Order: sequence, then C-alpha cells, then structure tokens
Amino acid sequence: MLIYERIREEIRKGVSPQAAIRAGFEKAFSAIADSNITTLIAGVVLWVFGTGPIRGFAVVLTLGIATSMFTSLMGSRALLTLMYGGRRKIARLSI
Repeated sequence: MLIYERIREEIRKGVSPQAAIRAGFEKAFSAIADSNITTLIAGVVLWVFGTGPIRGFAVVLTLGIATSMFTSLMGSRALLTLMYGGRRKIARLSI
C-alpha cells in the first residue's frame, strides 16, 4: 500500500505515469526495508533466546517476512511494469 500511495503522490505532482512508478518504488523502498529488517532482527532474537515452539515461530516469521518483502517489491514491480511500463505512453494510472 505504501508503494501505491507514493505513486499517487508523484502523479499528483504532474509526473508521467512511468516515472511515477519508478519514483514510487524508489521512495517507498527505504521505509519497507526498515520495517522488514526490524522484524527480521526480532525473529533472530526470538530464535537465539527462544526454545521449542518459540524457535519454530521465529523461523516461520523470518521466512514469511523474507518472502513477503520479495513478493511486494519484485512481484508488484514486475506486474506494474508489465501493465504500464511498455513503450506506449499512457495518460493515467488506475490506482
């Protein structure tokens, strides 16, 4: 959701849709990375100090955050590029 809001902000500034997509991903990356790295640190701490089910939860949390971050950044960027990033010029985005 943060990525799409950044794209909307860029469009409101009058930037072209393709440039807005690029800028939206670049500007949202730091906030997304910070929050996910913080959660990964918590997962590592749980795994180091936890026992039994807590360690299992830490592993699942870490795997979930890693796949979620990969999917949100790479997957959504690939889909948006596929839909709107071609050579054709578009006037507006429907997000």
